[in-house]
Amino acid sequence: MFMTRFPLLPMMLAATLLTAGVVRADEAKPEISVSGEGAVFVQPDIAELDLGVLSIAKTAQEALAANAKATQSVVAALKGAGIADKDMQTSSLALQPEFPPLSPSSQSTGIPAIVGYRAENSITITVRDVAQTGDLLDKATANGANSNVGIGFRVSNPAYPLDEARQAAVADAKHKAEIYAAAAGLKLGPLISLSDNLGAPQPGVVNYAFKGAAQMRLPVMQGQAEISAHVTARFALVAP
Repeated sequence: MFMTRFPLLPMMLAATLLTAGVVRADEAKPEISVSGEGAVFVQPDIAELDLGVLSIAKTAQEALAANAKATQSVVAALKGAGIADKDMQTSSLALQPEFPPLSPSSQSTGIPAIVGYRAENSITITVRDVAQTGDLLDKATANGANSNVGIGFRVSNPAYPLDEARQAAVADAKHKAEIYAAAAGLKLGPLISLSDNLGAPQPGVVNYAFKGAAQMRLPVMQGQAEISAHVTARFALVAP
């Protein structure tokens, strides 16, 4: 019988070198992940009014009838001021029973008797001329808007300022990465990945709620809306 013999030591050395080469190829390269933020401030050009009309009566039918009449008065006043039908929308309509107040000493013996009904109609008004906002609030409250009166502002076309905010966010992320790289004695390498952190609310400003609006003239100042962008960037780090 003939047997072929191979040198064992050279084979072991070859395997060792091959394994070492794989390990070196798999070694993690240094990199850094940073977040960046950018913001642009612009003046809102759209106002949104939230107007509630509340009516209370003995019966549900009476409450609904009174509420319909008061709501029609509010709508007529707004139309007279130049608000188009397309810019008025009912956001909610509710009818709820009214119960007598319970004193601390009273004991409930079951479902309390209904003493009346409250009907509330909430409408949202889009105001395209922001300068009208104060006068429209005055007209609405003078003609029946008496519940949950509020105002908010937004930007009708945030696309262009949002692009500026995105550019600023990327520049902010790169700036941070350069600072960290220099502090570590390295230089910033090429960009590995860049992601847009979505999920932020639509750009706007703080909403305001007014009480007792019918007794005063309302000054309205829209201020500025902040439009922001947020990104996450990964960069390679290289030797200087």
